[in-house]
Amino acid sequence: EAQLILTGGNADDVSGRTEAAVMRDILIDRGVTEDQMILEDQAASTKDNFRNTAQIIDPDRPVVLISSNYHMDRAVQTAKRSGFSDIMRLPAPSSFLSYGANVMSEVVLELNELTLKQ
Repeated sequence: EAQLILTGGNADDVSGRTEAAVMRDILIDRGVTEDQMILEDQAASTKDNFRNTAQIIDPDRPVVLISSNYHMDRAVQTAKRSGFSDIMRLPAPSSFLSYGANVMSEVVLELNELTLKQ
């Protein structure tokens, strides 16, 4: 009965499909029906993901956030800044070799966000 909001608008250079469309196709291949999914394919950043999603659903509703394990902390903080308060985490594992580089990228992105606020 869950409603899935698939968000991400950064289109792939090769296929032209957005992140949301790629997720939709993967979920359809795994038996999820299209009527269970809402595509939000305009977001170009995590901040946009939650701002746009807050226009689709009430941010006071409980949500399950699914994202990469290295991205989870920043995604949750961004969700909270967008008004979401009841957030359950469901991190997807990353390969051991890429985890460190990705965490560093998340730190840099968060520092940039903090710098822009000043």
